[in-house]
Amino acid sequence: MSTQSARRNNLRALVADLQQQGVEDWDEIARRVGCTAGAARLRSMLREGFIGSWFSHCLEHSLNKPRRWLDEDRTVPAELAAQNDALEMPQTTDRQDSRDSG
Repeated sequence: MSTQSARRNNLRALVADLQQQGVEDWDEIARRVGCTAGAARLRSMLREGFIGSWFSHCLEHSLNKPRRWLDEDRTVPAELAAQNDALEMPQTTDRQDSRDSG
């Protein structure tokens, strides 16, 4: 994966996380990720615009991430994600189920 692709994927994940937290205003999202150029520039980078080293370093600094954090491929294959989800599910035994129903 190219550095630009990794940066874009990670930036998209950060924006999605902020939106899940209820931050919907693009100016606020841009501010939180350290994009001083504003919402229009942030949306451009998400669409395929160039994500430079200076922006990457500013974002990493703003979010207290280690240097080059944005450059690393953080995508998880679907099969591995499904396995991780299965590991996190609490398992019950038949004995527990019978106590709960009685």
